[in-house]
Amino acid sequence: MPPNASTPARIAALAASGIAEVDCGIRPRVVVLSTGTELRPPGTSLAPGEIYESNRLVTLLQLEALGAEAVDGGTVRDDPAALRALLKGAGEYDFIITSGGASVGDHDLVKQVFAEIGEISFWKVKIKPGKPVAFGRVGARTHFFALPRPMGLAADAN
Repeated sequence: MPPNASTPARIAALAASGIAEVDCGIRPRVVVLSTGTELRPPGTSLAPGEIYESNRLVTLLQLEALGAEAVDGGTVRDDPAALRALLKGAGEYDFIITSGGASVGDHDLVKQVFAEIGEISFWKVKIKPGKPVAFGRVGARTHFFALPRPMGLAADAN
């Protein structure tokens, strides 16, 4: 159950305290995905040049702890067409959070794809770890955060 969710006991406690009205909000829907052809799920064998994917998991758990409805968008390879296809239905979410691919390398395609399908409000922030952060909007209501990898993501999310 998300923090501060309405339950019969909480509503009764409010009523018993004389509180007739409370401010409420809708849980934001957030899709979280990782990018990188080199990413493999934990528990599998690694080939040279591969790493375990962990950012998506920590981000999903952090969002759930904050009360968001966090949706696992999976991992997408370093391919602009694959990323575009995955983001095609992202307009149903309030936020998109990506891990990796937001820097300036040949395989850092997230910023490029978001620029094509949306609007980038800013890119790069003077923080360490985590300088290559992008933020913007896709469509009328969906905002995105393109966050770095590896564990700079956990620091940025906090």
